[in-house]
Amino acid sequence: MRGAFWSLAGAIIARGLALAVAIPVGRHLGREALGSYGVLQATVAMFGLPASFAAGLATTKYIAEFRQDDPDRARRVMTLALILGVLAGSLSTAALALTGPWLASGTLGDAALGPLLQGGSILVILNGISLAQSSSLAGLEAFRQIARTSAILGTISAPILLSGTLLFGLRGAVGALVISQALTVVINQMVLRKVSREAGISTSLAGWTVELHTVARFSLPLVATGLLSAPITWACSAMLVNSEDGYSEMGLVNAGAPFFAIVVFLGASLSHGIFPGLADAFARTDRVSIQRMVRALMLVTVSVSVPLAIAGAIASPWLIGLYGPQFRNGWAVVAITFATGAVYCFHLVFSQLLLAAGAVGRWFWLHLGWSGAQVALTYLMLRWGAVGFTSARLGSFLLAAGLGARLVLPRVYRKD
Repeated sequence: MRGAFWSLAGAIIARGLALAVAIPVGRHLGREALGSYGVLQATVAMFGLPASFAAGLATTKYIAEFRQDDPDRARRVMTLALILGVLAGSLSTAALALTGPWLASGTLGDAALGPLLQGGSILVILNGISLAQSSSLAGLEAFRQIARTSAILGTISAPILLSGTLLFGLRGAVGALVISQALTVVINQMVLRKVSREAGISTSLAGWTVELHTVARFSLPLVATGLLSAPITWACSAMLVNSEDGYSEMGLVNAGAPFFAIVVFLGASLSHGIFPGLADAFARTDRVSIQRMVRALMLVTVSVSVPLAIAGAIASPWLIGLYGPQFRNGWAVVAITFATGAVYCFHLVFSQLLLAAGAVGRWFWLHLGWSGAQVALTYLMLRWGAVGFTSARLGSFLLAAGLGARLVLPRVYRKD
């Protein structure tokens, strides 16, 4: 619960600042340019997902398990995560830089996005390194340091993004993202070195290849899932922007993204705060502790995500109005987005439980079902523009949350 509290505190500060900046950025860019900004971010996320899965939760899981009983092994996992983040991120960055112009003109229907995709491709490797660092810190349960770092970075990044957008438009917004993420990598590394020393874990790079088999056994299904689900999620965005008034409709979707992030980051922070303890409890087969943590996690998730989603949905006409007159007809998109955020939090809880238990095969099939549902529902509901797009996403996460509960709860509460 301490871990969940500090993760939650960091998320509130970071997401609150991001939301405060997102509204003036959206007002300045307008609906179509904000739609382009959203597509750029989705494309970067698609290329970055393999690196994220390669260096993400596996790192947290194994560092949480090894840090007390085998600190040297925890060090090797930490080193491996950083190296994987760099290698996978470099390959994905090169792929986006090379294919950016073709994707922009051939798939996204806007050749002007090509140079922006190439310039923003550096975000892929920076995101991969940053995730490896934050995953290592989570494995060390350094949640207070993570919260403090999130607050500092949010305070620095918010004015950078606002200034870049106001001065240089969409190009400045992309450049601001790159600068902010580079600062994140530098500060995270400083914090990680300090926390590692305090935990009695050295920063030597030696012997990291020894843990390849251990991490690969857990990570390969996650990487496969990323390679499968990322293109499908991006394809849904591509379908929307290629429809009638597509970029304008994507602008409404992206206007709702900060509100989705507020709900999801709160839920994700709670899950991430408890994940190291869950991984350790599953490794020790401590079913009593597992059940206690699951009850606490579900209670806190319901207490935070559901009321926030209800309040946000009620306030959606006022919230979307903050973006300006051209966004006012998008209140339903924001209301659906708030509901989607709450459902996603439950999907995330069940996904984290499966991963903490090492059930990566079930995790893969869960996300396979979610990906298929999302693309099918998007295709069927695209005629309703942004409302149909967000409704399809809500439906796919409802299905994923239901399947996740069916897969994980019997495992947690079985009598053996």
